Amino acid sequence: MAPKKISKLLGTLVLATCALTAQALQVNSSGQLIYDGGTLIVDNLNSDSDYDNRIYLLNQRNPILGSQFLFVDDAGGQKSFSQSTLHGYGIDPGEELVFFIANVHFPFVYLSSGPQAQITSLGSSLFQIGFEDTLVRNSDRDFNDAVIRAKTVGNSVPEPGSLALVGLGLVGLGLARRRRSSDR
Repeated sequence: MAPKKISKLLGTLVLATCALTAQALQVNSSGQLIYDGGTLIVDNLNSDSDYDNRIYLLNQRNPILGSQFLFVDDAGGQKSFSQSTLHGYGIDPGEELVFFIANVHFPFVYLSSGPQAQITSLGSSLFQIGFEDTLVRNSDRDFNDAVIRAKTVGNSVPEPGSLALVGLGLVGLGLARRRRSSDR
């Protein structure tokens, strides 16, 4: 393979790598949890609440009433949502994921993007959302009254180093093929 063709191939691989941005569940500058397009997995952790909070995933198409009930905060468990299921909820890649808690003992709904919640990154696009379920003046501000963890899987984009290795392998295969055809 001619050096010009090799440089074209490598240039194409570099452009393709730049065009593909690795996606990961993330918190934007406004403190919103942004969905990236994979399967969403939500784990319910033990809480220190004296209430039985109900944890929901907000349906963007039909807020509150159409939202998905996930679990009671002390019940534990895990739920997953495919990209098509989330699309039915009005949640597409690049849009905000909003969880909320509700309780029969207080009339307020606390959103994960509001002041009664705290989103903490645990690395590798794993986030912990902790809710404070009391009024602000009585709050201990420990954000452990309802706690869930959220992550996405199945949407990974190869790292640039991996793409470069694939590209070098393709160049090697092309050179081997060229050598074999010139030997004939």
